[in-house]
Amino acid sequence: MSQFFQHLLYGTYEVADQWITGIYSWSATLGPSTAHTVWLQGIGELWSPGSVGNAGWASCQKSTVVATKAITYLLDSNKRRRIEKFETALNLAGTDPGDTVPPFVAAMVLLDSAGQLNNRSGRMYLPAPTTGGWDSGRLDDPRWPLLVTCTSKMLLAMIAGGLHPTVLQRDTRQNNDVTDIRASNKCAAILTRADAPAAYRTAHIFP
Repeated sequence: MSQFFQHLLYGTYEVADQWITGIYSWSATLGPSTAHTVWLQGIGELWSPGSVGNAGWASCQKSTVVATKAITYLLDSNKRRRIEKFETALNLAGTDPGDTVPPFVAAMVLLDSAGQLNNRSGRMYLPAPTTGGWDSGRLDDPRWPLLVTCTSKMLLAMIAGGLHPTVLQRDTRQNNDVTDIRASNKCAAILTRADAPAAYRTAHIFP
């Protein structure tokens, strides 16, 4: 029987202000403890991969922006209630010498699935790059493609570990596997209907 999980990554900006990002997944073979281990591997690809030349999202964050803990919740069969929790303390600081932007500004990734048109996308928010990572209010190069690369590697690590990243609908609790991602070049704080359409870089996740 398939089990469903909620994965969260917590962090701080300037000690007090907190940020959170996360994603849902399911697996027909993994238990919650193993699912949490796989989530930690995904965080490694997203935030601070160890291989030389393989920059993570931490590379465009000030040292005061720190990923502090990872949590995986096992959800009940209705995918509504958390019934088991696994938590790991982290201390993964940013490595960019620049200054932070205000905490309410975030980088955004859309998680696309094969669901119905109005219920096919989820969102992930990450701390925005330092002030040097912007060009006229938009993510610059190389931060914009880095956002795609880091998120893609996180998802692919989860898939390789036996998890299926999924978009879980708030009302119906139906889920559809993530097939593509779209990273916006505009910060989430200014994404309103009055804005000009944001441009996206896209990565295909599932073959």
